[in-house]
Amino acid sequence: MSEKSKSNPQELELKLELTLESADRVEKLALLRGKPGIGMVQESIYFDAPGHPLREQGISLRVRRSGETFTQTIKRGSGATGLFQREEWEQQVEGFDPDPSGFDDAALRKFRHLFDRLEPVVRVEVDRSSWLLDWNGSQIELALDRGTVRAGKAQTPIVELELELKSGDAADLFDLARRIGETLPLRLSALSKADRGFRLASGEAGKAQKATMPSLKAGLPVSRAFTAIVMECVRHFRLNEPLIAHSPEVLHQARVAMRRLRAALSLFRGVIRDDAYPRFRDDLRSLSGTLGNARNLDVFIQRHGPCLSGADGAKLEQERNKAYAEVACVLASPLMTGLFLDLIAWAHTGEWRNSRKAKRTIKRFARKRLGKVWAKTRASGLRLLELTEEERHHFRIDVKKLRYDVQFLGSLFDDSKVREFTSALEQMQEMLGDLNDQVTAREITAILSLDFVPDEGSWQAARMLKKADSRYRKLERIDPFWEA
Repeated sequence: MSEKSKSNPQELELKLELTLESADRVEKLALLRGKPGIGMVQESIYFDAPGHPLREQGISLRVRRSGETFTQTIKRGSGATGLFQREEWEQQVEGFDPDPSGFDDAALRKFRHLFDRLEPVVRVEVDRSSWLLDWNGSQIELALDRGTVRAGKAQTPIVELELELKSGDAADLFDLARRIGETLPLRLSALSKADRGFRLASGEAGKAQKATMPSLKAGLPVSRAFTAIVMECVRHFRLNEPLIAHSPEVLHQARVAMRRLRAALSLFRGVIRDDAYPRFRDDLRSLSGTLGNARNLDVFIQRHGPCLSGADGAKLEQERNKAYAEVACVLASPLMTGLFLDLIAWAHTGEWRNSRKAKRTIKRFARKRLGKVWAKTRASGLRLLELTEEERHHFRIDVKKLRYDVQFLGSLFDDSKVREFTSALEQMQEMLGDLNDQVTAREITAILSLDFVPDEGSWQAARMLKKADSRYRKLERIDPFWEA
């Protein structure tokens, strides 16, 4: 017989990645001095039905053995980039076989039909050392995990620091993480242990990851909607960050993540602008610029590489290597880790959340803001053929921001109308991007003193500009979906 020990509490965890070397230094932290940790070996198996329907619904089912005790845990809720806030159902069971009574809660009952189809998908084995700390009056469990995640024949090591709020203020989780980060190099973890395993099982691990967005509800407060969007943007970046050196597509996705994050800050600036806002705006702009330098060289080489002489090719490759080295240097900086930790802390606990604007419903906000962004974009689009190169560059950025804003807020409106508007924006952005790549190619050629001359002539640019204007006219004929 199983014994239920907890029923649906909220779990709040901050997960941080460590290197093996830095993990060896955890026990020497000043804040742990004189506090002996509790050591244990844990073995966990994560279950799901074929096709992983539980995972698709944001649910994980785990049975964990610690010593002679087996505990079944079902978790449901969001987990994005370090901070994991989830509902949790926990009970003791007799072995690694799941217990169907765990699905008796009303929130889980609709998944009981999957029970007979459950199969083990992921196995996690870790050596855990844990400490219970009183930090600024909050009770926080600090746990160091070192071990392996396996799915079939695939496996990956894991070195992770978990800070779980047992009682008290969520702000103290971030404060404790900052204190540890002063001594050890930390990285926000974008994945739970289960996520790591399921990505191994599906073959997703090690590949460039595209953006996803949460589905927003009309009555959601603006504060919670902004926080959800920020967390997904940072998650998008962190999933790609470790692989940036291996693939131009990965770097591209990391850059897209930064652009989306900057677009989110711009979209919500009337609500979130406070003393901390300029720091995040400026630091993210700087990081985006560093990524952009490398990306521009990647695009140039991809488009014009076969036409380059040996000398020009070598010069471009050397410049690209320097750009990627600069990216690596910036990402390894403690300031960068602190930036993202501070950003998600500010998104979750910043004083701006207490303002009247932050407490309004997101759909009301969306109608007003999308209308304003569209009006600004439209003012330039109507005279696209007359714009200078610099004006067209700014218009391209406005189109891109509008596209991201629509993606952020589109789940609040009619899906078919959002898709039609987004498709037209994508076509528009593509044409403007091609025009901008021509300008960038000329700039790179001049800066590096290349012998190569880009083959796109003024006639080609004029033809592309005419196509872009045609795309804009198509966009004009679509009724703004947010006004319906």
